[in-house]
Amino acid sequence: MEKNPKIAPYYVRLASYRFKAIFLGKTKPVDAEIIQSMQRVLTLNQRDPNQMARLVDSVVLIKVGQRQVWMPIQRNLLPQLHKEVSKGQKITLYCAFLNEHTTKNQLFNNFLISEFVTE
Repeated sequence: MEKNPKIAPYYVRLASYRFKAIFLGKTKPVDAEIIQSMQRVLTLNQRDPNQMARLVDSVVLIKVGQRQVWMPIQRNLLPQLHKEVSKGQKITLYCAFLNEHTTKNQLFNNFLISEFVTE
């Protein structure tokens, strides 16, 4: 970095978070680029990257504070989320945070929903 500051740094981060949010009721397929980013984060954290393709195929629209965010959700949780949570309902989310900043200055902040609790 010191020798060539024009080259963007590459870094990843894996963490866990719990926070309150509002389910906005929308679901769509996850982009392949998101899965690939999460796989790279897992690889660099010495975890099995192939589990992402088995775990995630959708994202759901969530409101956190004043922002709307598409968040990946574990495949087995999606039917339960739609069954137990109404559009506009407050929930507590338990998420794995997979962060990647690429050398092309792309930033991926993915909160993978691993569990939820209704209010």
